Amino acid sequence: MPRRSNGLKDGISVEQPIGTGFAFGNGSDFAKNEITVGENLYTFLDQFYDIFPETLAYRLYITGESYAGMYIPYIAATLVEKNRLTNGRPIPLAGILVQDGLWNITIQNDINLAGHFFEETNFFSENKTYLDQIYETAVNCSGINPYLFNFWNFPNNTNGCWVGNIPQSYLNVYKPGMYFNPYDIYTDASNMNNMGNSLIDYLSSYDVQEAIHVSSERNKTQGSTPGWWTICSNSSAPVNVYNIFGTDSPGSQQLLPKIIESGIATFITEGTADYIIHYKGIEAVIGNTTWNGAKGFEHPHVVDLYPAPLPGSRVYNHTVAGKITSERGLTYVTVINAGHEIPFYKPAAALSTLKHLLNAKHTYKPGKGVNFDLAKIGRHVNVTVPSSAAPFPNNTVSRSLLFRGREAL
Repeated sequence: MPRRSNGLKDGISVEQPIGTGFAFGNGSDFAKNEITVGENLYTFLDQFYDIFPETLAYRLYITGESYAGMYIPYIAATLVEKNRLTNGRPIPLAGILVQDGLWNITIQNDINLAGHFFEETNFFSENKTYLDQIYETAVNCSGINPYLFNFWNFPNNTNGCWVGNIPQSYLNVYKPGMYFNPYDIYTDASNMNNMGNSLIDYLSSYDVQEAIHVSSERNKTQGSTPGWWTICSNSSAPVNVYNIFGTDSPGSQQLLPKIIESGIATFITEGTADYIIHYKGIEAVIGNTTWNGAKGFEHPHVVDLYPAPLPGSRVYNHTVAGKITSERGLTYVTVINAGHEIPFYKPAAALSTLKHLLNAKHTYKPGKGVNFDLAKIGRHVNVTVPSSAAPFPNNTVSRSLLFRGREAL
């Protein structure tokens, strides 16, 4: 059975898609797009509820971070479209939460928005000319699909449209020895916590794998170091999520309106210190989304977010931790000074956000299907990545591309 870890709800961590983590396969069953990811999660839930039918009495919430901004909307759309398990029982989906998520790379990779992010956070406090460089790059790269920013170079700009090097150039001068951390702009990347290494060591332990019943067949199939687990797929893993899905599924933003309108409680959260998927990009996605008869937030209800007491504690912290903005079924939460993984950086604020999700109004009726036309949406997107030495191009590539960038997680 799922184990309660936060004092609120039972939770299940699902390793997916097949070929990542402990979710092993033989190669032929690896997912090739987000449609398959949704189908596989439906199959998992169908079998889970068959084994634990009593859990159908509980509301189902799907949460995740970063690339889950692609996964979760496709999964939610699949569950709503199918609406019932193979035995005919309704799927009790009640809400979703996407934290620091990727929705639309064309919008979120906009260089002007990166400039706005660094301007609002006052990152270049000692010298604003570095900020000017970002805005100048935005002008030079105007008209190019952001999907291509990692590949184009220009005669007058040796770094092409990639502006991630500018913060480090600033630090080299004004904070020598400090390395830019795109996951948390206020910390030194060279002194980052060992959260990832600790998790890898823990899940790679034989005792842990035996306790959670990891199949010995997984090591044979993966063909990698026996028992080794990685926090994200990389170039040597059987499934490199970004390379495989890079051009196979359009951005998930287009699914957001129907998800909200179906009555599912929909939460988008963002840490304000995260540059990898920064809040200015998220806000631009919301501002360019039309749902329930209007575009973006018009007259939202805005309240302060306060940290919740962690399990085992009754101590309340009355310091404002962020903002909660909600209107017409969508809730957007910003967490002050949180990095890319909000629960790690600000656990009490993350717990408070979870409580708000569980108490949020939802009107979706389990068993009521909504047609997302997923077969049409999930069609393959063709794109040719140019040579890194290519001259300044005309933009002829579709504007609805999902990226394969190294900076996604």
